[in-house]
Amino acid sequence: MHAPAITPVSDQRRSGAKSFLETILAHVQDALTLRELSAEQLLEMLKSVDNRADIERALLTTSEILRQIAAILEETKYSPLQREIEGEALRNRQRLVEKRAILSSPEITATLGITRQALSKAVNSNRLFALEVGGENFYPAFIADPGLDRRKLERISKILGDLPGWEKWSFFTSPTTSLAKRTPLDALKAGMYKQVAKAALGFAER
Repeated sequence: MHAPAITPVSDQRRSGAKSFLETILAHVQDALTLRELSAEQLLEMLKSVDNRADIERALLTTSEILRQIAAILEETKYSPLQREIEGEALRNRQRLVEKRAILSSPEITATLGITRQALSKAVNSNRLFALEVGGENFYPAFIADPGLDRRKLERISKILGDLPGWEKWSFFTSPTTSLAKRTPLDALKAGMYKQVAKAALGFAER
C-alpha cells in the first residue's frame, strides 16, 4: 500500500498560514475576553450572529488545528526555532531593564523607600511580583508611578494570585477589549478600578 502523496505547500499558502498565526497572536487578548463572559452573555452574543453554525464549525476546526500546532511545538521545544523565540523573549526583557521599566531589588527598595524584608513580604503576599531576567529578579517600576494608586495596584496583583510574574506583567501592560482597548494600567489611571478588578479575576481564572 502506497503512502499518500504530500502536496507541496506554495509560497502563497505558507504566507497565508503565517498570517493566520500572526492573527491568532494579535487576537489572543480578545479571545481571552470571551472567557470573561457568562454563558448567558455568550449565548446572547451568538444570537445576534446570522451564521452561528459556520462559527461553530470554524471554532471546532481551528481548535483542532491549534491543538496539533501545540503538540508540534511541545515536541520541538528545544528546536532552533524555540531557542530563537526564547532568545528574543530574553532580549525584550533585557530592554525593559535598560529602559528601567523593571527595577532590580536595590532599585525598587530605594524607589519605594522600603526594606528588603518588606519587599519580600509584599511578594509573598502577592501584593507585588518578581520578574526573572537572566537569573536575577526584577520588579515592575509602575508600582511607584505617582499617577497610579499603589494600594489599588497591590489589590489587583493579589487578585491575579499565584500567576507567574511575566503573566502578571502581560496583564497589566496589554490592551484589553473589556477595558475599551486600554491597558489595565491606563484604565486604573482613568478611574476604572472595578472594571480592572473584574478583568483581573477573569484573567486569573482562565
